[in-house]
Amino acid sequence: GKPSPAAECQANPELRFRRTGPTMVGPDGSAAIAWTPTPVWRCLLDSAWRMPGPQIWLQGDPEEIRDMMPLGISGIITNNIILRDMAQKYNDLQTLLNRYLELEPEVLVVEVDGDMYEDFMYAADAAVELSEKVMVKIVTKPVGIRALATLRERGIRTMATTIFSLNQAVLMAAAGATWVAPFVGPTMAWGGDGF
Repeated sequence: GKPSPAAECQANPELRFRRTGPTMVGPDGSAAIAWTPTPVWRCLLDSAWRMPGPQIWLQGDPEEIRDMMPLGISGIITNNIILRDMAQKYNDLQTLLNRYLELEPEVLVVEVDGDMYEDFMYAADAAVELSEKVMVKIVTKPVGIRALATLRERGIRTMATTIFSLNQAVLMAAAGATWVAPFVGPTMAWGGDGF
């Protein structure tokens, strides 16, 4: 079978990106959209050379998004509300996540949350054990910052969410987030600058 993106990145140094300031640049000089605050070698999220520009991420019921997966979708992204509602439909969270993975996304972003660091890490560990395609989505709050740092040290891809300001985005990136997901719509609805 096809090697995983992580294995292919390890085996093929030419697929790695080097850090050059606030952007990352591939060996051919192409810019990547992902930014990492740590000066380490990174690989693209998938093994193909993805052109810079917009990406399409889906969320929702696995059965409703199934037909769209072959259309160049970057991945599936979840949040706690989707996970709660869909887990009820599919009987439990494990079954739901397996249904998402059956769709063969390049990345499955699974949101975790908790009141304590141990809650975050327990949920993150459980999600990551499912597949190397899982990226852990962390809620922006003090305990989430600590969880991001630990996950970064473990080499686990992360996405920080519930970001309402540039300061929060920078903080979460500095803590180790591979991606940041600003709440552009809600921020603008409240009179803030979503960009």
